[in-house]
Amino acid sequence: MLFKKTCILLLLMLIPSLVGLTFCYAQTQSTKRIDSLYEVARRLINVEQSNKLSLQILKESKAINYTLGQIHAEILLATNLYNEGRYSAALEQIQKIEPLTLSTDNYPKIANLLSLKANCYGRLKFFDKSYQLLNEARSYAEKIEDDDRRFSNLGRIYRLLGSNINEDKSKGAIKDSVFYYHRKSYTVQDKIKSKTLKNGILLQANILGDLFLERNNIDSAKYYYNKALELSVELKQTKFVPESKLGLASIQLRENDLKGALASYETALAMSTKTKSLSNLKKSYYGLALVHEKLGNEERSLDYSKKYGLMADSLTNSTVNAVSSSADLMIKENERMFAQKSMRFVWIIAAVIAALLLLIFSIIKLRKKSTEVISIKEKEHKALSEQLQLMQSDVLDEQELAEVIRLAKNNDPAFFNKFKKTHPLFIQKLMQKEPGLLGTDLILCAQLRLGFYTKDIARYTKTTVRAVEGKKYRLRKKLNISTDEDIYSWILKL
Repeated sequence: MLFKKTCILLLLMLIPSLVGLTFCYAQTQSTKRIDSLYEVARRLINVEQSNKLSLQILKESKAINYTLGQIHAEILLATNLYNEGRYSAALEQIQKIEPLTLSTDNYPKIANLLSLKANCYGRLKFFDKSYQLLNEARSYAEKIEDDDRRFSNLGRIYRLLGSNINEDKSKGAIKDSVFYYHRKSYTVQDKIKSKTLKNGILLQANILGDLFLERNNIDSAKYYYNKALELSVELKQTKFVPESKLGLASIQLRENDLKGALASYETALAMSTKTKSLSNLKKSYYGLALVHEKLGNEERSLDYSKKYGLMADSLTNSTVNAVSSSADLMIKENERMFAQKSMRFVWIIAAVIAALLLLIFSIIKLRKKSTEVISIKEKEHKALSEQLQLMQSDVLDEQELAEVIRLAKNNDPAFFNKFKKTHPLFIQKLMQKEPGLLGTDLILCAQLRLGFYTKDIARYTKTTVRAVEGKKYRLRKKLNISTDEDIYSWILKL
């Protein structure tokens, strides 16, 4: 009897420990499951499926209070928004998870989040803010003890620095610096051993392919595009294939391999449709229009030209809204940061009565400075809104685009008047660049804007190829376009 009572007593004493062990085991299994789901979600090509799985990860992570799981899911949702070209929405998503991420000592995730935030601001042309965030990200990345994770984050930061320098027109792109950072990014990430962290070098291979293609170094460009394709298969990251295919298609077009270019563009289009990458869809439509025109399929060429025009308009409107929203986000962030600083000063005032007058003076000064900053941002925002409204006047609908192209191909005298009405901002920018442009110069710029090649212009205007080339040469001189820069790219960027 005594033995039986002793056994029962021991069992009752062990029950809490057994329950605790069971709970810990269940918790560990749940976190492992969440981590596995995250690895699946970040490799999915289909954006809707990736987002759906991310929301499931977020829900399960909150249920067991798994912080890293929440951060995984929120950052992946923001990354998917960025990849869709929805930069402002991505910034809003980042702001939701930023406080929780910064409250941890997970340096890889903090560096990742700050880099993504910097990338959004960079694509929206807020370069100063982007550089600031990249410096912060780098300070965290350099603290990472694990070599592979440190190389991965530093590689991402170098890549974004290269992209910013290339696109920051206020400072002028320094080609050597651009190439330096992109090469450094590739070299650093080439040291990574873990396959799960090698996605960055895949992206970097495509970028180096683009840079070598710009330099007309075809062999090196092919090498890096094919390297990226190999890595896509090796890492099972087929969502990055369109960039490689678009690069190779450009080379095939230059080499007049129309069959190969057509196949590459069609592959890029199919995969970009799945990933919802608007920029890659735009490039695919443009390339397919060129290929079909060279193949003599005018109807198919016109169809893809229309789709390209509509996609370009969609991206313009998206950028208009994103830049406007992001300016608001920056103002709100400044206000939030000022509010946090003010609260800290309030606590200091309460704790250190002797410094009361000095602290009050500091708060007034900071408030004045914050008001000035907000005022400046509001003025910038207003000016930007006015400029963007003007940009919207360049938006063509499908019928207008078809009509302009038809008039151009028929060498109709009404072509340029129609083009001026539909592209007022483009004409205005040209005249700002060079007020002395002649009517013939402006007509040539309009034809280049529509993507017509030299042979096309000669055929439509019933002149010789040599005459058109002479006009293009004189136009380069007037607009001070470098011989290293492609005139079509210059015109499209204007």
